[in-house]
Amino acid sequence: MTTSILFALLLAVPVQTGTVQGNVFREGTTEAIAGVKITVGGGAPMNLRQAQMVLGAEAIGTNPSPEDTQTARAVIAQLASGETVAAAAPLTAVTDGNGHFVVQNVPAGRVAIRAQLTGYYGPGVSGMYPDSASTSVVIKADESSNIKISMVPGGTVSGKVLDSNGKPFFNAIVAVLRPAYTWGILSLEGVEGKTTDDLGGFRLYPLPPGEYFVSVMTRMPGVRATADPGSQETQTTTLFPNATTIDTASKIVIAAGEEARGIDVHVRTARAATISGRVMSSFPPVTGRTGRGGAAIPSTAVLAVASHEVEGFSDLQGGVTATADADGKFQIPGVTPGIYNLYARLPIANGWGGLAPPERATNPSAFGRAVVEVRGNDVDNVQIVVHQGIDVRGRVMVDGTAKAAKVFLSLIPDETLDRVGDNQTTGIYGQVASYRPVIGADGSFTIPVVPEGHYRLSVQVHEPGDFYVSDIRLDGASVYDTGLQVGAQPLNSLDVDIRSNGGRMDATVIGADQKPEAGKTVVLVPTQRRQNPMLYRVAQSDAQGHVSWTNVVPGQYKVFAWSSVPVGAWMNAEFMGAIEEFGKPATLSPGARQVTDIRLVP
Repeated sequence: MTTSILFALLLAVPVQTGTVQGNVFREGTTEAIAGVKITVGGGAPMNLRQAQMVLGAEAIGTNPSPEDTQTARAVIAQLASGETVAAAAPLTAVTDGNGHFVVQNVPAGRVAIRAQLTGYYGPGVSGMYPDSASTSVVIKADESSNIKISMVPGGTVSGKVLDSNGKPFFNAIVAVLRPAYTWGILSLEGVEGKTTDDLGGFRLYPLPPGEYFVSVMTRMPGVRATADPGSQETQTTTLFPNATTIDTASKIVIAAGEEARGIDVHVRTARAATISGRVMSSFPPVTGRTGRGGAAIPSTAVLAVASHEVEGFSDLQGGVTATADADGKFQIPGVTPGIYNLYARLPIANGWGGLAPPERATNPSAFGRAVVEVRGNDVDNVQIVVHQGIDVRGRVMVDGTAKAAKVFLSLIPDETLDRVGDNQTTGIYGQVASYRPVIGADGSFTIPVVPEGHYRLSVQVHEPGDFYVSDIRLDGASVYDTGLQVGAQPLNSLDVDIRSNGGRMDATVIGADQKPEAGKTVVLVPTQRRQNPMLYRVAQSDAQGHVSWTNVVPGQYKVFAWSSVPVGAWMNAEFMGAIEEFGKPATLSPGARQVTDIRLVP
């Protein structure tokens, strides 16, 4: 049958439709929500090749779903009539006073449905609340499908910002932050923010339910502190109620639809200091470069200051930058107490730049770094040496033999780069992290001109079978758990040891009613070596409460399941110490499979 005849036949097939209707309620109640925008569909359901594959499968009797078959016919019919099959236009409705909606003429098949209203969120998943509630339903021709959608009302936090004398602070920057975990270390990430009014007051809405910290900055991020005339003291970033560290701050619990009032922050002061020193380089200076529009690119060093401690709450949120003079000398005033990374960036002939690796880089840069502790007094004579960068070389070993393999390798900076204010510095380190070297026939690889820093080698094996990373060694010593320090001196070759006898793990989450629990976060946590993020495995339980892992590194584990848990919290020793008893022990031997049931962490 020719394609033209097939098109003609399909044109005669009308697109079948049905109706979807339902109600939107406040989660856990029968309280209707009016004014919710309902969106049905809106994505490109199938491209031409996918449609042809579905109809071809139907032709040889492999029985694709009726919904897929109907969608495939509609796509080809549209193409035959000269229509463009782009993203399907969404159908919309708005809930009435009873929270009810009706959407007609919905093409048959499975469609996505989204409910959205300012001030409301979708149900929480692992402690995170999406901006909309989403579900899907199968629409049958000439039938009506009924659904229920739950949404969560946002909460509010309000209070005042006061100085050390109890006077209101106008135009201070208030931010609501939630706990987050980086490499298992507790840190904070922003959720919402605004400035205070003339009475020092603030009110932030909406906020999803959860635990938060409130911070106050009295100047814009990245702007150095300036002491008051006649005083060496300056206001410093403060956490509610009057703290400069996470462990001395107070958490705020915001429930759905409720307001946390009286969150008054008393801004602290600190002695501001100046960091000064000199930037030197181990290579000849590069001059005469121009950027966009022919503007000259400075040949002097650019410095970026950022908090050194992931768990620290730095006063320099967003980082601070400075420029050295022609002799490499620099001064950075107004730095409040803390431990900081100082990055120095200089133009170089061969390196990373322009968001590209060295072979394609435009205006490449090289880096040096120093760690500085400020405790109120000026810090002088800081020396930063900018290095060329070194090639990190290695080889992939599969079951003891150096050979090519389907492996994705990358070096991940183990730094607080999200706090660095210089975009070129963060961009280049980000490019290093996204670079995937080619694996040669002999298993060899090279990651070129890597800037100074501490890295972890991420390895993803895509060979068919139960392959896993057994170890990563440098000079015979394992760096798999600890990571790799890159400095000015060349490194010997790395050995990436891959084995083919990984373990398999199947687990089912069982609730208090002895029934499977769907949509739960399940984590396979190593009993030892918990500092190595590559040894953890994470999954969401399916409709039968089931999760499955292959390619697991043999060893001792515990399996944990949560209804809600912050991402990465399972790598935090303090967090896990309180719930260790709820983990289900599991031993995975090489090439073996284990099956177990697990209970939710209460």
